[in-house]
Amino acid sequence: MSSTDLATGATRRGFLQSAGALAGAALVPGAAPAAAPPPAAHAVPAAAPVALTLRVNGQAHRLQVEPRVTLLDALRDHLGLTGTKKGCDRGQCGACTVIVDGRRIDACLALALAHEGDDIVTIEGIVGRFGAGRNINAKTAHSQLPAASCGGWAWRSPRSRCSIRAAAASSTRTWRSTT
Repeated sequence: MSSTDLATGATRRGFLQSAGALAGAALVPGAAPAAAPPPAAHAVPAAAPVALTLRVNGQAHRLQVEPRVTLLDALRDHLGLTGTKKGCDRGQCGACTVIVDGRRIDACLALALAHEGDDIVTIEGIVGRFGAGRNINAKTAHSQLPAASCGGWAWRSPRSRCSIRAAAASSTRTWRSTT
């Protein structure tokens, strides 16, 4: 096969030379307009803060938060309740578990605005309500309630402790996990 196309007179060599010239023209200062700088990583404009009242561990707290703030971020960043942890940020690890109106939820997956007026109990609230002397006996709770133990350390996590508390408080209804 010949390198010349008989119908147009184009050659591979001519194509490569013109493509190289076009690519090189972009590198010459002043030859082409400068490209726009890449957008910043956090280029999403901030939404206007919204007034919010959260009832956490029996106390009402008035906050000003963006509408997209998760319940976990509101608890940790705005209220300083750091017992609820940010683990996987996907709702899988249970480090962010809180009790909302008697049911456990993953706070990293819930928007704070969705829980305005709800009764929220964090791990600090569980320890505060039961104190050191009246703390939840996790081994007894696991043997008496329909819950599975994942190992010796698992009952110390917020998910397990909040689940035990929610299950113990819901003795009048059938208990099922919402996560």
